[in-house]
Formats: sequence, structure tokens, C-alpha cells
Amino acid sequence: ELKLVLEQNEDDPEAHRMYGALCLFRREFEEAKFHIDKALAANPNDAHIAAKSANFYSHYGDPAKALALLEHAITINPFHPDWYWQEFGLASWVAEDYEGVMRHLIKSSARTDFDHAYLAASHAVVGDAKEAAACIGRFLEIVPGMTVDSYATRQPFRLEETRQRLKAQLTAAGTIV
Repeated sequence: ELKLVLEQNEDDPEAHRMYGALCLFRREFEEAKFHIDKALAANPNDAHIAAKSANFYSHYGDPAKALALLEHAITINPFHPDWYWQEFGLASWVAEDYEGVMRHLIKSSARTDFDHAYLAASHAVVGDAKEAAACIGRFLEIVPGMTVDSYATRQPFRLEETRQRLKAQLTAAGTIV
């Protein structure tokens, strides 16, 4: 249906952003990039398009672009929704700024499995085993039985080494297997 929307109005930035996100989860990275970039070009002052596009660039392996988009988004919308912090956390994690991950994800008022996973990975890297294990515990309360392999495989990273880094850090964090 999104393809039909794009055919009917090829200049709709939100349709391009949504189709780009769909392509990301299909692991069609270059097609996703085309549509994300088209959405950004069509409406560069839409904070939500910028923030959601940051998600793509984090998974694509360009955390500097993701962080720049997020900074732009909060300049446009300083009273942004809570989910922007997750995007900052992901971009910081991809950039290997683990203190940044913690600084951003702590601001999220309703933490998800995503928040706990990336907090656990980051705490493991900085050597806080106790907090890493606590985050894994909260993660498993949300998604009981989740394994490192299944969680990391769900993350649509373009670069396999990024996925492997997540697996190694989650394994180091504790009891998730």
C-alpha cells in the first residue's frame, strides 16, 4: 500500500520516510536510503522525519549523520516526544559513545526492551557489571526467553560487525544467552 501512496504522490515526505523504514527492516539498505533522503529533502524542517531518519542512519552505520539529524530535530522541536531519547541512545551506541547512551536513555520515562538492552550493553562496556546485569533482568522481564542471537538478529544493522558488537556486549552484560 505504501508503494501505491508513493505512486499517487511521489512528493509526500512522510510516505517516503515510512517506505524507507519498511525497506530498512527488509534489509534493503540502498532503497531505504533513497527514500529516507527523499523525505529529508522534501521537508527538512519536519522534526519527526529528521528523528526517524536518524534511526535509519544509525542502522546504516552513519552515527554522525544520525546525531546531526537528532540535534536538528530537537532544535526544531525542543518539546519533543520521549522516543527521541531512544534514537539518541541508538546513535550514541553505534558511535561507541557508551556514556552518551546512558545519558540519553536515562531520560526516557517509559523504558522498553530496547532501552534496557542498550543500557545493559553500555554498562558492560564501561565495566559496571552490577548495573549491566540489572538491565538484563529488566530486559528479560519485558521479553522473557529472548536470546542474544534472536535479539541481535532483529536489529536491522547494515554492518555485520555492528550486530556482532551488540551480541558480544549483551553476552558480557550477563544472564541473557
